[in-house]
Formats: sequence, C-alpha cells, structure tokens
Amino acid sequence: MKTIKKYWALIVGGLLALFAIFVAFFKKHEKKQVSKIDQKIDMNNSNINQLQGKTDVIEDQRSQVKQELDDLVDQIEQTKEVKETIQPETPKTVADAKENILNKTKKRGRKKKA
Repeated sequence: MKTIKKYWALIVGGLLALFAIFVAFFKKHEKKQVSKIDQKIDMNNSNINQLQGKTDVIEDQRSQVKQELDDLVDQIEQTKEVKETIQPETPKTVADAKENILNKTKKRGRKKKA
C-alpha cells in the first residue's frame, strides 16, 4: 500500500466535504437560534421595564389612597368630637316649638294659619 488508490481518496474527500457542509449548516443554525434567543431576551427586558413602570404608578396610587384614608380617619374623629360637644336646643314650651316651626315655614314661603 504504497499509494492511496484514487477511489479511496475520493471517498475520504467526499466524507470530509459532507462533514464540512454539516458543520457549516449547524453553525448557521446556531447563529439563528442565538439571534432568536437575543430577540426574546430583548422583548422580555422591554416587558419588564413596562411592568416596572406600572408597578411604580400603582405604588404611587397606593400611597395616595393611604394618605386620603388617614385624612378621612382624622376628619371622622374630628366630627365625632364635635358631635359630642354639640347639645341640641330643645324647646322648653309648646309655644316656643310652635314659634320655631312657624319661623322655619316662613322661610319656605308657606302662609301662616290664623
């Protein structure tokens, strides 16, 4: 076997060519996969940024609502205190009650009965 026969050289050359084509195809395929994955990562990052902005807005709204609730609680406590201090005036006689009713009906435009 001093010399390699031509057909063996062609077979080995063909196998090497197939291997080279196979390697080139998979490198191209891997590049496509990497670019698709990069696009998905970029889309996920943009979605995360949008959601982060939304959560910031929600946190601002939550703090505003808490502040409004605190203000309402303070107002309720103040009105309770004022309510406790108010003492309604009760008419002492029937004549005072009649006069009070007549005074209120005059404002509405009703006529006084004789």
